[in-house]
Amino acid sequence: GVQLAASIGGLLITFVALEAFLDSAVSWWFGLIGHEEITISTILGWLFWAPAWLMGIPSQDCLEIGRLVAIKTILNEFVAYRDLIALWDDGAIAKRSFVIATYALCGFSNFASIGVQLAGLTVLAPSRSRDLSRSVLSALLGGFFACCSTACVAALLIDDDAEL
Repeated sequence: GVQLAASIGGLLITFVALEAFLDSAVSWWFGLIGHEEITISTILGWLFWAPAWLMGIPSQDCLEIGRLVAIKTILNEFVAYRDLIALWDDGAIAKRSFVIATYALCGFSNFASIGVQLAGLTVLAPSRSRDLSRSVLSALLGGFFACCSTACVAALLIDDDAEL
């Protein structure tokens, strides 16, 4: 129990530190050509712009919500929710975007969760570790699309005039 908890904590710290390092390294590199505002998070936001738009996010918020979905997928949902709250508090995103993103970020389809699941299941069934390892990316994609589908349903049902 303690060993699994320590492994989970170490994994999360590693992923967050790696993301911070990559953000700094990419920002430094782009700073050499005068674009220090570009980070790995910004690039991931561009990559996830289309899925955010397809979920029903207004186009002016797609870059930020795409960035949050990417952070949720690579790091975890807690980091993404922290950034979502900051965007909401700053008034940087629309109410519709906030509600849809709340559903899009709700799930365990991220690499850290997949690692935790793999570690836990391998302990329970060591002889099946190879089979489990082969299915982790499928599980990640399935979870990602489930989160996106839930967000799409929320986008269909949201009342833009309702109070939050």
